[in-house]
Amino acid sequence: MFGERYFATRERLGEVVNGILSIAKATGVDTAHRMSQDVLDQGLATPFLFVVCGEVNAGKSTLLNSLFGQQICKVNILPETDRVIWYKYGPERKDVSVTDVLLEHYVPIEFLKDFNLVDTPGTNSIEKTHQGISERFMPVADLLLFVFPVSNPWGAATWDFLCRQPDEILDRVVFILQQADQREPEDIPVILDHLRHLAMKRIGRIPPVFAVSGKMAFEAKLSLPFSEGKRRNSGIIEIEDFISKSVCDSPSRKKMLHSLYLAASRVMQDVEDRIEDHARIIERDGRFLEEMEREIDAMRVQVIRRNSQSLGGTGEAFQLEAREVAKILKNRMGIGKSITRLITGEDTAQLMEGLIQDRLRGSVEDVSSQDFAELIRLCCDHWEALRSKVKNAMGIEIETVAEIEQRLIASQGRFVKRMGRESSQGIGNLRVRVVLDIALRQRNAMLKGFLIVGLLMMIGAGVCGALSVPLAPWILLGLSAMSILILFFLTMQSGKEIVSEYRERLLNSGDTFVSALRGQYEEGLRLFFQDYALGLEAVRKHLAKQKQQLAPRLERWNGLFLGLKAIEQELT
Repeated sequence: MFGERYFATRERLGEVVNGILSIAKATGVDTAHRMSQDVLDQGLATPFLFVVCGEVNAGKSTLLNSLFGQQICKVNILPETDRVIWYKYGPERKDVSVTDVLLEHYVPIEFLKDFNLVDTPGTNSIEKTHQGISERFMPVADLLLFVFPVSNPWGAATWDFLCRQPDEILDRVVFILQQADQREPEDIPVILDHLRHLAMKRIGRIPPVFAVSGKMAFEAKLSLPFSEGKRRNSGIIEIEDFISKSVCDSPSRKKMLHSLYLAASRVMQDVEDRIEDHARIIERDGRFLEEMEREIDAMRVQVIRRNSQSLGGTGEAFQLEAREVAKILKNRMGIGKSITRLITGEDTAQLMEGLIQDRLRGSVEDVSSQDFAELIRLCCDHWEALRSKVKNAMGIEIETVAEIEQRLIASQGRFVKRMGRESSQGIGNLRVRVVLDIALRQRNAMLKGFLIVGLLMMIGAGVCGALSVPLAPWILLGLSAMSILILFFLTMQSGKEIVSEYRERLLNSGDTFVSALRGQYEEGLRLFFQDYALGLEAVRKHLAKQKQQLAPRLERWNGLFLGLKAIEQELT
C-alpha cells in the first residue's frame, strides 16, 4: 500500500505517544495543555484525502478502483450521481446523506482507514457541486487527481475549474491521462506534451502528468495469477510510486507528526521532572526514616546507659531480699529448731534457695514492670510527636498512640517473665545453696556428736544408778549436762556464724547477680524498642511501594525516550 514508510513511522509514534500518555497518567502529569486530543487525532487518525475531479466518463471511478485494487466506486457509462461521494471506512456498508450534494459512503475496507476518497461528478455537470467541492474538500485534500480522457483532454469545464483554484491548491494537483489503452502508444507522449503546454498556458505551472489505463491496471490486479506485465504496461506503477512518495514526503503530514513529536517530547520532559521529583521525595523520606530509627535507637542506648548498672532497681531489690532471707535463716538457726532438724533431717539450704528465688523473682518482676511502665509512658509521649512529624513530612498516617501502647504492654509482659526466669537461674548460679549446705552439714555433724555424747552420759548415769555404783551417776549426769550446755552454746554460736556468712555472701553477690541479669535486661530492652520501631512499618511499606513504583517507571521512561529519539531521526 502507499506510503508504508510514513505509516510505519506514524504507527511507532502512536505507540510511543500512547505509552507517554500512560506513564504521564501514572505519574500524575497533566497532558491537556501539552497534547490535546485534536492534536492526537490530526497526527495519528486523520486519513489521507484524495479528491478526483474530471469530466463525465473521464474514467475517475475506474482510476480509483485500479489504484486500490478493489471495486470501490461504481463504473457506469452514464453519470452515476450528481453528488460528491466521500468514501470512508466503516464496520459495515452504509450511506449517509450529509447534504443535497454530498454523500458519505462507508465501506469495511482496511485501507480506507488511512485513505479517504472523494469521487466527484463531472466538472461539466452542476456548477454548485463544484463550488461545494472547492469550499469543503479542495483546501484539505492531500492530492487532487484531475483525470482527463485520452479522447478529449482539452475539455473547457475542467480547465476553467482549474483556473479558479488558488496556488496553494494547485500545488497538490496531479494530471492523469486516463484510458491510454484507447490510443496508439506513440500518441500518448504527444498528448502529454500538449497537456503540459496547456497547463503552463492556463494555470502557469506544469503539474505531475501521468498516462494510465485504469481498466488494464484493474484487470491486472484482479487476474489470477497476478499479471505483472499487464500492470506495468497500464502505467499504474508510476502513479503508485508518485502517490507513495507524496504520502511519505507530504510537508503537511510531516509537520503534523513533528508537532505531535514535539508535544510528546514536552510531555516526556514533564514526566521526567515528575519522576525526578519522585526520586527526590523517596530519598528525602528515606533520610527521614533513618533519622527516626536513629532517634529510637538513641532512646534505647540512653535507657540502657541509665539502667544497666543497677538494672533499674534490681540491685536494691536483691540487697533487700538478701537481708530478709537472712532473717528467716536466723530464725531457723534457733536451738530448738536446729536440734529438731538433727532428728528430722536438714532441708534449710534447699528451702532458703527456693525462698530467695521466689522472693527475688517477684521483686525483679515488680521492678522490671515499673521500669517498663515508665518507659511505655516515655515512648507514648515520643510517639505522639513522631506521628505528627510523619504526617507533616510524608502525608501518611501511622499507628495511633493507643495501638503503640497496646504492643508495648505486650512486650512489657514478655520482658517481665524473661527477667523473672533469669533471676531464678541467677540465684542458682551464685552457688549460695551449696556453701550453706556444706556449712549446715558440718554444723549438724558437730552438734550430733555432742548430742550423742550427752545422751550416752545420761544413759550411763541411769545404768550406774541402777547398779548402785557410788558417785558414778552424778559424775555422768554432770558430764551429760556439760555436753548439753556445750551443744546449746555451739548451736547458738555456729548459727550466728552461718547466718552472718550467708548474709554476707548474698550481699556480696549482688553485683554478680545484677551482672548475670544485665545481658537479658539489655536484650529485653532491644526487643522492646524493636517492637516500638514496628510502628514505623507503615512508613517502611510506603517507602518500599514508592521505590517499587519508581523503578519500572524510570525503566519505561528510558524505553519511551529511546523510541522517541529514533522517531526524531526518521522525521528529520
